[in-house]
Amino acid sequence: MGSSDESGVGGGSRSLAATLRRIIDAARKEFSDVGFDRARMEAIATSAGVSRQLVYLYYGSKEGLYKAVADEEASLAHARLSQIDYDGAPVLDVLADFIGTIFDYYGQPAAVMTIDTATHNAKWLNSASKVFEVSREFNAKIGRTLDRGKAERLIDDHVDPSVFYASVPMMITAWVVMGRMSGLLNGRDFSTPDADRFWRRYIKEMLIRSVLRDEARPLPGPPDWPTSR
Repeated sequence: MGSSDESGVGGGSRSLAATLRRIIDAARKEFSDVGFDRARMEAIATSAGVSRQLVYLYYGSKEGLYKAVADEEASLAHARLSQIDYDGAPVLDVLADFIGTIFDYYGQPAAVMTIDTATHNAKWLNSASKVFEVSREFNAKIGRTLDRGKAERLIDDHVDPSVFYASVPMMITAWVVMGRMSGLLNGRDFSTPDADRFWRRYIKEMLIRSVLRDEARPLPGPPDWPTSR
């Protein structure tokens, strides 16, 4: 066992925290790069500068380490989403900020973990996971926002808040997974910053239009993207 391992075990709380930080960061990159199935604990340990045995000591298994990374991602998402004034800001501003925040979050490498988890039917998560806690909290907040919009006769009375909440990450995930390929199939270059900005705005407008009483709101026109090669 190298010096990093030893400091993680006996170097005090600060050293332990630094060791755990390195492990989580290495695991996030490994899971994001190759997904759960192909992720190797040996590679994570090497990247973190610790032994594989130490990783197992702290997290028990690859599943346990994955859950720890997912919980931290949920905490990061919570911090971003908590900046929105769900009960005080205008309803459409809240919905736009919520969708935009989710879009920006899914632009990070760790968003691949969310997609990877979905393909495995979230079998590594359970009701005690931070992921579920965050989802319940913001599902309720968006529900209150939509109810406020219904009272203002802005949002259609038949809108189901849970369906809207679920549709946001599903649509954005489709862009993350299919966007580049869709561009190629349509002879467009969707790898540019302009494309990201356009789809961020387009998805936002489309989702908001889906819950409005008046659906005559125009969608933004696309920029002149370069032709894909």
